[in-house]
Amino acid sequence: MALLDLPAEILQQILLECFVNRGWKRVLRLRLVNKLFAAEVLGMIYTHDLLDGYFQSLSGNSAQARPPYIAGYMAYRASKEPVDGMVNLVTIREVTQRISRELNLELDRETTCNRECMVTLCSQVARGSYSLASIFDKSTVRPNDGDLALHLLAAAAFMNLLQLSTKMVEQKCPFERTSSLFGNPVQHALRHGSLDMVKLFPRVYSNSNHLHEAARNGSFDCFKHLYDIDTVNFAAHGTPNPWRFEYSSSIDRRSSALETWLFTPSIDVFKYVMEIRQTSEEWKGPLNEGLLARLMTNYAATGKATMARYILHEHNAPVDVLALWKKHTPLLRACHNGQTEMVQLLINLGAKTKGAVELAAAGGHEQTVRTLLDHGAEVSGAVLSNPAKLGRISMVRLLLDNGADPNEGSPNALVTAIALEHKAMFNLLLERGAVLSKEVGEECVKRAKADGLESMLVFLEEIGVDIVTTWLGSHDFLL
Repeated sequence: MALLDLPAEILQQILLECFVNRGWKRVLRLRLVNKLFAAEVLGMIYTHDLLDGYFQSLSGNSAQARPPYIAGYMAYRASKEPVDGMVNLVTIREVTQRISRELNLELDRETTCNRECMVTLCSQVARGSYSLASIFDKSTVRPNDGDLALHLLAAAAFMNLLQLSTKMVEQKCPFERTSSLFGNPVQHALRHGSLDMVKLFPRVYSNSNHLHEAARNGSFDCFKHLYDIDTVNFAAHGTPNPWRFEYSSSIDRRSSALETWLFTPSIDVFKYVMEIRQTSEEWKGPLNEGLLARLMTNYAATGKATMARYILHEHNAPVDVLALWKKHTPLLRACHNGQTEMVQLLINLGAKTKGAVELAAAGGHEQTVRTLLDHGAEVSGAVLSNPAKLGRISMVRLLLDNGADPNEGSPNALVTAIALEHKAMFNLLLERGAVLSKEVGEECVKRAKADGLESMLVFLEEIGVDIVTTWLGSHDFLL
């Protein structure tokens, strides 16, 4: 009988034993066998609540501790959590139930909420500022009515639900606060660029963070609305210059606002800020070269090609300039982040490509690498290291085709292929000149043994590597 022919509950138990005895790395790699195995592995993780303990062990807000499947796992846990269980999971379910009803979505019979809606909300929780350890904290106190209302308003604003948000504001929900689960309602409205939503939240004093958010998201109508309200409010208090840009404040960053707002994806916002700058003696006049260099570097790194074209044409921004700690040109930043359109634009304008292939390859950006190679960029250095670590055999092949040295880099690409159990990559490297020296062979064996990769040990033995002597020789205490 084949393994996949076993009853589901037996297969789940086998996978659980694999997890207990071999750990996360080996179990998660089983997902690569086929789609059925992938589903069974995730099912085992969900059914046995295996991520709870892991997340409870975390401290702080570590972005590295937020794997892509956390939203699905959190939604599953929230849907199954008993009413008297973990407070945050129960709260997520209750908020989802209300929003599901508000949207007239198809409801799951058991949880009375919409699964897709819950996953969407959990994705916001997972990317928020709340630590995952806190989400799964059994000691969390049940939220009071005000906190629960804030969670619902923040979730509604995140989903851009104007009608529900209006109801919550009319019920005096404390919108100026931030939900520990779903974030800040006003910032969600600004991210959506929803002027009607923004107008729900009265402004009785200046909050530069909201203006920064509007500029960052390119919401011109929202930005102008907020700035104009501030102008009126300050004028009502007899302040001649509403924003007092010459006044330095670490709290609301007014003194740097006229620079910060220019890092926007909106030409309309940019033009409006330039108009505001002309009202200040300190900031009027053309943009200096240093600021233009920083703008170009930012636009290149974030893929704001439209903005880059605009300041190149209207403000004569520099193309090849070291702006980020005098280390990276705009082209190199674009390569590092895989912004292929920006790379194409800058190359057409004559940007130098030295070191560009290495940065694009390090980030795993194959299309960017292809664009660079099509324009004659050189391949040099240990360019294979990161593509090999990522298991990107097509990029490894592309780089080898264009002169990459398969023996450059640390760890050796052959060792990386063994660690990934990637025989095809290992064989490709050998075909293209990688040297399986005694030292490299020993390192391959050590890595396979340390990670429990029996199939790779068999593979290495088949191609002539002495796995017994190598392993024993590195562990004299066993003799």
